[in-house]
Amino acid sequence: RPSQNATVRRVVPASQLGGFYMVGDSVSWRADNELYASETGWILDLRPGRRLDELPGRLKWFRANHDNPDQLIVQLGTNRRQGFNEGDFRDTMASLPATTPVMFLLPYRKFQGDNAGPVRATKKYGRWMRDLAAGRPLTCLADWPSVAASHLSNLVDGEHPDATHEGWYARYVVRA
Repeated sequence: RPSQNATVRRVVPASQLGGFYMVGDSVSWRADNELYASETGWILDLRPGRRLDELPGRLKWFRANHDNPDQLIVQLGTNRRQGFNEGDFRDTMASLPATTPVMFLLPYRKFQGDNAGPVRATKKYGRWMRDLAAGRPLTCLADWPSVAASHLSNLVDGEHPDATHEGWYARYVVRA
């Protein structure tokens, strides 16, 4: 029994936490400071080299710590992985409640002559996202490819925002 002067701490179960979750690769990771400064309540899970096939594990991690996300932003698809197919992607997304709003930042990678395979994979993942969004409630798309292609000078390599444009990218994500 606690003394009268003891502070009683109420532990909130993970099932009551939820949260606004963003999972992404190096495109968003480059702007993590700017994203966090703009949206301090978001849970940012951004890492260079992250592939779309890592989404199931990232959602599992989030659920273990926070339950299902209240909202989800997915910025993946610039790093290809063989063996993860559209059915796997759909199954992953079907594991979320239909009431969870989802936004896909469509992936973009500029063709530069020697990267045809990665560009093809990036476009394929974008198609999966478009197809899923067309039939899933509360799911929308942010057309990052159009923005990126029309602002190539803001990208260091045809994919990632350069150091002086990380804030520009973060503002785009927040507005989207």
